[in-house]
Amino acid sequence: MPNPKKRIFRKLRIREISGVDSPAQEGAVVSLVKMAKPSDEEDEKNPNPVTPDEAAAAAPDANDQEPNMPDQDKITADKLAAAETRIKQLESDVAKANAKVTALTNLTAEETAYAKALRESDRDVFLAKSAGDRATELKDAVVYKAADGTLYLRSDDARLVKMAKDRDEDHKRHNELIEKAEVTELAKRFSTEMKHLPLDEAAGVALLKAVGAISDEKVREAVTKALKAHDGKQAEGFEESGINPGDPVTKSAQDAFDEGVAKFAKANNLDITKAKDLGKATADYGKTAEGQKLYKAAYEKTRPVAN
Repeated sequence: MPNPKKRIFRKLRIREISGVDSPAQEGAVVSLVKMAKPSDEEDEKNPNPVTPDEAAAAAPDANDQEPNMPDQDKITADKLAAAETRIKQLESDVAKANAKVTALTNLTAEETAYAKALRESDRDVFLAKSAGDRATELKDAVVYKAADGTLYLRSDDARLVKMAKDRDEDHKRHNELIEKAEVTELAKRFSTEMKHLPLDEAAGVALLKAVGAISDEKVREAVTKALKAHDGKQAEGFEESGINPGDPVTKSAQDAFDEGVAKFAKANNLDITKAKDLGKATADYGKTAEGQKLYKAAYEKTRPVAN
């Protein structure tokens, strides 16, 4: 490329000089000379002074010398090196983050809660440990685990630990009262709505709890209706009647049969609270004359035949 036309500026009036952080031509060099007109005394000392034009002509031409420009190849190499260093640092950070996520996913619920309670530096040390070492540290560090899963460490204020224990105890008593009230209500329902089902009170309460836990309202109502209908069928065998025709009606035939089974078991040293003994007592008592009559009255009620 041919050299551009040379121009020398000799008479300039500079109004302002500003420094910038990003110059347009970083390697450019400017030389400024401020020169006063020589006095007569100076003329005598220097009879052949150099005029400004001569000084400018003697100065090397800026177009004839290589400008002091930075080495672009070196700049590019430095930038690439810095970028590579940054990339390696990012890769290291990502690897550490992935290792931390993997460690967190392998923690138990208690270890996760414990890790969250630690400072970041202590948490990293904890996550780097083996499963056995983590379990040992957790056992040594935790003094109480609250009902909501919060872990209290040896370093925590003892007053906070006591407050957590008292709070859990209050909640426990409150829940026990609620549970007791619920059981009482369900027992009352069972004794009035489904008393003829072959279940004791505890089983009846458990049955009603299970029915109440059905989320679908229509299904829950259908199951309740079916149980009541079955109870009604069972009630037909519990109608009061005498052992023989004409005997005074005093109690249901099944009650009389159950009392007979209990007396028979007691007389034969059988424990009717045990399923095996109850089955034997019922079977043996049912073979007696009295037991057969009561069984027929309670469970084999004769129904009228339609004409």
